[in-house]
Amino acid sequence: MEKQAEWFLNEVGSDFLLVFTKMLFIFNFLFSPLPTPALICLLTFGTAIFLWLINRPQPVLPLIDLDNQSVGIEGGARRGAFQKNNDLILYYFSDAKTVYEIFQRGLAVSADIPVVICDTPQKATMLIENVEKGLTPGLKTIILMDPFDDDLTKRGEKCGVEVLSLSDAE
Repeated sequence: MEKQAEWFLNEVGSDFLLVFTKMLFIFNFLFSPLPTPALICLLTFGTAIFLWLINRPQPVLPLIDLDNQSVGIEGGARRGAFQKNNDLILYYFSDAKTVYEIFQRGLAVSADIPVVICDTPQKATMLIENVEKGLTPGLKTIILMDPFDDDLTKRGEKCGVEVLSLSDAE
């Protein structure tokens, strides 16, 4: 009998004792002085977590390997996988290398419009004032959608701006 007890303790005993102590903990917890509604809530909560863990949705795997989209180059930078050489772009335009210069270039490129279409005479008056002050020197023609007075036309002619109605421009 002693040999069987030794064998049991050597082979199964250590695992059995761990399982048995866990079972005793659960047994003591279930029959503790906790109120029955609290035990039911805890068991329901544990069951809900268990069911969520076994039934949760699987993550959507990307179609391509995200680690192979770019290739590391010297200096810690990365380049596109389909780029032929390791030369990184320094600037788009030779006259604009900083962000501020790029914005200034955009303003210069877009400000060369000699014709402006306005919907109200107040906006046309503001544009003519800017031409008189020298803020918009390239403006040659203003086309108005709403009716306007002849005074606006005369004021525009004084500074070299032709003011037309939309029907006249068509």
